[in-house]
Amino acid sequence: MNFIENYKANIAKSKAYEVKILPTDIASELWLITGKKIYPEFVMDENAKKIGAALSAQTRKGSLILGSKGIGKTLALQIFYNILSAWSPSNVIYKNVRQIQLDYKREGLASFERLIVIDHLILDDCGTEDSDFSDYGNKKNLIAELLLLRYDEFQMRGRRTYLTTNLDKKTLQLWYGERLMDRFNEMFNFIVVTGESKR
Repeated sequence: MNFIENYKANIAKSKAYEVKILPTDIASELWLITGKKIYPEFVMDENAKKIGAALSAQTRKGSLILGSKGIGKTLALQIFYNILSAWSPSNVIYKNVRQIQLDYKREGLASFERLIVIDHLILDDCGTEDSDFSDYGNKKNLIAELLLLRYDEFQMRGRRTYLTTNLDKKTLQLWYGERLMDRFNEMFNFIVVTGESKR
Protein backbone atom coordinates (compact mmCIF):
# COMPACT_ATOMS: atom_id res chain seq x y z
CA MET A 1 0.00 0.00 0.00
CA ASN A 2 1.50 3.38 -0.98
CA PHE A 3 1.40 6.51 1.19
CA ILE A 4 -1.72 7.98 -0.42
CA GLU A 5 -3.65 4.69 -0.22
CA ASN A 6 -2.59 4.28 3.41
CA TYR A 7 -3.67 7.81 4.24
CA LYS A 8 -7.01 7.37 2.42
CA ALA A 9 -7.65 4.22 4.45
CA ASN A 10 -6.91 6.08 7.68
CA ILE A 11 -9.28 8.89 6.70
CA ALA A 12 -12.03 6.36 5.85
CA LYS A 13 -11.62 4.74 9.28
CA SER A 14 -11.80 8.08 11.09
CA LYS A 15 -15.26 8.87 9.62
CA ALA A 16 -14.36 12.55 9.89
CA TYR A 17 -16.51 14.90 7.83
CA GLU A 18 -13.71 17.33 7.11
CA VAL A 19 -10.64 16.51 5.05
CA LYS A 20 -7.69 16.08 7.39
CA ILE A 21 -4.29 17.65 6.79
CA LEU A 22 -1.41 15.20 6.40
CA PRO A 23 0.20 13.70 9.51
CA THR A 24 3.78 14.91 9.94
CA ASP A 25 5.33 11.42 9.90
CA ILE A 26 4.43 10.80 6.22
CA ALA A 27 4.27 14.38 4.95
CA SER A 28 7.90 14.88 3.94
CA GLU A 29 8.24 11.66 1.93
CA LEU A 30 4.82 12.07 0.32
CA TRP A 31 5.73 15.67 -0.53
CA LEU A 32 8.91 14.51 -2.29
CA ILE A 33 7.17 11.67 -4.18
CA THR A 34 4.36 13.96 -5.36
CA GLY A 35 6.79 16.75 -6.28
CA LYS A 36 8.81 14.40 -8.48
CA LYS A 37 5.65 13.20 -10.25
CA ILE A 38 4.82 16.80 -11.19
CA TYR A 39 8.36 17.96 -11.87
CA PRO A 40 11.00 15.17 -12.14
CA GLU A 41 13.87 17.54 -11.19
CA PHE A 42 12.11 18.54 -7.94
CA VAL A 43 14.33 18.55 -4.84
CA MET A 44 13.41 19.17 -1.21
CA ASP A 45 15.36 22.42 -0.77
CA GLU A 46 14.92 24.63 2.31
CA ASN A 47 11.90 26.45 0.85
CA ALA A 48 10.20 23.16 -0.11
CA LYS A 49 10.83 21.79 3.39
CA LYS A 50 9.50 24.95 5.02
CA ILE A 51 6.36 25.13 2.87
CA GLY A 52 5.76 21.38 3.02
CA ALA A 53 6.01 21.30 6.82
CA ALA A 54 3.72 24.32 7.20
CA LEU A 55 1.05 23.05 4.77
CA SER A 56 1.17 19.54 6.24
CA ALA A 57 0.81 20.69 9.83
CA GLN A 58 -2.60 20.29 11.45
CA THR A 59 -3.98 23.79 11.82
CA ARG A 60 -7.38 25.41 11.57
CA LYS A 61 -5.98 28.17 9.34
CA GLY A 62 -5.02 28.21 5.68
CA SER A 63 -1.64 29.48 4.49
CA LEU A 64 -0.36 32.54 2.68
CA ILE A 65 3.02 31.97 1.02
CA LEU A 66 4.98 35.15 0.30
CA GLY A 67 8.22 35.38 -1.68
CA SER A 68 9.87 36.56 -4.85
CA LYS A 69 9.43 34.98 -8.29
CA GLY A 70 10.77 31.58 -9.24
CA ILE A 71 11.48 30.09 -5.81
CA GLY A 72 8.92 27.29 -5.75
CA LYS A 73 5.68 28.77 -4.35
CA THR A 74 3.47 27.67 -7.25
CA LEU A 75 5.02 24.20 -7.41
CA ALA A 76 4.48 23.84 -3.65
CA LEU A 77 0.76 24.55 -4.01
CA GLN A 78 0.52 22.20 -7.00
CA ILE A 79 2.05 19.45 -4.84
CA PHE A 80 -0.36 20.27 -2.01
CA TYR A 81 -3.29 20.23 -4.44
CA ASN A 82 -2.28 16.82 -5.81
CA ILE A 83 -1.98 15.38 -2.31
CA LEU A 84 -5.35 16.76 -1.17
CA SER A 85 -7.17 15.83 -4.37
CA ALA A 86 -5.77 12.28 -4.31
CA TRP A 87 -8.24 11.31 -1.60
CA SER A 88 -10.84 14.05 -1.80
CA PRO A 89 -11.11 15.50 -5.33
CA SER A 90 -14.50 17.08 -4.73
CA ASN A 91 -13.28 19.10 -1.73
CA VAL A 92 -10.40 21.06 -3.28
CA ILE A 93 -9.96 23.53 -6.15
CA TYR A 94 -6.71 24.99 -7.49
CA LYS A 95 -6.89 28.19 -9.58
CA ASN A 96 -4.66 30.98 -10.76
CA VAL A 97 -6.33 34.30 -9.89
CA ARG A 98 -6.22 35.51 -13.50
CA GLN A 99 -8.07 32.34 -14.57
CA ILE A 100 -10.82 33.16 -12.05
CA GLN A 101 -11.31 36.53 -13.73
CA LEU A 102 -11.44 34.94 -17.20
CA ASP A 103 -13.93 32.31 -15.99
CA TYR A 104 -16.09 35.02 -14.45
CA LYS A 105 -16.13 36.99 -17.72
CA ARG A 106 -17.18 33.85 -19.65
CA GLU A 107 -19.55 32.17 -17.20
CA GLY A 108 -20.59 34.87 -14.74
CA LEU A 109 -21.49 34.21 -11.12
CA ALA A 110 -21.85 30.44 -11.64
CA SER A 111 -18.05 30.14 -11.99
CA PHE A 112 -17.61 32.00 -8.73
CA GLU A 113 -20.12 30.28 -6.45
CA ARG A 114 -18.29 26.95 -6.04
CA LEU A 115 -15.07 28.80 -5.13
CA ILE A 116 -16.86 30.36 -2.16
CA VAL A 117 -18.07 27.11 -0.57
CA ILE A 118 -15.35 24.55 -1.42
CA ASP A 119 -13.59 23.13 1.67
CA HIS A 120 -10.07 23.86 0.39
CA LEU A 121 -9.43 26.67 -2.12
CA ILE A 122 -5.90 27.12 -3.47
CA LEU A 123 -5.22 30.45 -5.22
CA ASP A 124 -1.97 31.10 -7.07
CA ASP A 125 -0.39 34.47 -7.88
CA CYS A 126 -2.54 36.75 -5.74
CA GLY A 127 -1.78 40.36 -6.54
CA THR A 128 -1.43 39.76 -10.29
CA GLU A 129 -5.16 40.06 -10.97
CA ASP A 130 -6.76 43.14 -12.50
CA SER A 131 -7.64 45.31 -9.49
CA ASP A 132 -10.19 47.26 -11.57
CA PHE A 133 -12.13 44.31 -12.96
CA SER A 134 -15.25 45.52 -14.74
CA ASP A 135 -18.50 43.74 -13.83
CA TYR A 136 -21.34 45.32 -15.81
CA GLY A 137 -19.54 48.67 -15.60
CA ASN A 138 -18.78 48.40 -11.88
CA LYS A 139 -15.06 48.37 -11.09
CA LYS A 140 -13.95 45.98 -8.36
CA ASN A 141 -11.22 43.61 -7.32
CA LEU A 142 -12.93 40.27 -7.89
CA ILE A 143 -10.30 38.34 -5.90
CA ALA A 144 -10.67 40.67 -2.92
CA GLU A 145 -14.44 40.04 -3.03
CA LEU A 146 -13.83 36.29 -3.14
CA LEU A 147 -11.41 36.44 -0.21
CA LEU A 148 -13.91 38.39 1.91
CA LEU A 149 -16.52 35.70 1.23
CA ARG A 150 -13.94 32.99 1.98
CA TYR A 151 -13.28 34.72 5.31
CA ASP A 152 -16.96 34.33 6.20
CA GLU A 153 -16.81 30.63 5.23
CA PHE A 154 -13.66 30.22 7.32
CA GLN A 155 -15.36 31.73 10.36
CA MET A 156 -18.65 29.87 10.00
CA ARG A 157 -17.55 26.49 8.60
CA GLY A 158 -13.77 26.28 8.95
CA ARG A 159 -13.16 26.28 5.19
CA ARG A 160 -9.51 26.93 4.39
CA THR A 161 -7.85 29.05 1.72
CA TYR A 162 -4.23 28.83 0.56
CA LEU A 163 -2.52 31.64 -1.38
CA THR A 164 0.77 32.45 -3.07
CA THR A 165 1.93 35.98 -3.81
CA ASN A 166 5.07 37.76 -4.97
CA LEU A 167 4.07 40.75 -2.82
CA ASP A 168 5.39 41.46 0.67
CA LYS A 169 2.99 42.12 3.56
CA LYS A 170 3.11 45.90 3.16
CA THR A 171 2.38 45.79 -0.60
CA LEU A 172 -0.26 43.12 -0.04
CA GLN A 173 -2.07 45.49 2.34
CA LEU A 174 -1.91 48.30 -0.25
CA TRP A 175 -3.31 45.91 -2.90
CA TYR A 176 -6.17 44.41 -0.86
CA GLY A 177 -6.75 47.09 1.77
CA GLU A 178 -6.41 47.22 5.54
CA ARG A 179 -9.79 45.58 6.19
CA LEU A 180 -8.97 42.43 4.22
CA MET A 181 -5.37 42.30 5.47
CA ASP A 182 -6.69 42.30 9.04
CA ARG A 183 -8.79 39.24 8.15
CA PHE A 184 -5.74 37.60 6.57
CA ASN A 185 -4.10 37.62 10.00
CA GLU A 186 -6.96 35.47 11.27
CA MET A 187 -7.34 33.25 8.17
CA PHE A 188 -3.72 32.43 7.39
CA ASN A 189 -0.43 31.22 8.71
CA PHE A 190 2.12 33.38 6.89
CA ILE A 191 5.02 31.53 5.25
CA VAL A 192 7.84 33.76 3.97
CA VAL A 193 10.26 32.10 1.56
CA THR A 194 13.47 33.61 0.20
CA GLY A 195 16.17 32.95 -2.35
CA GLU A 196 17.04 33.54 -5.98
CA SER A 197 14.87 32.48 -8.91
CA LYS A 198 15.49 28.94 -10.17
CA ARG A 199 14.04 29.66 -13.59
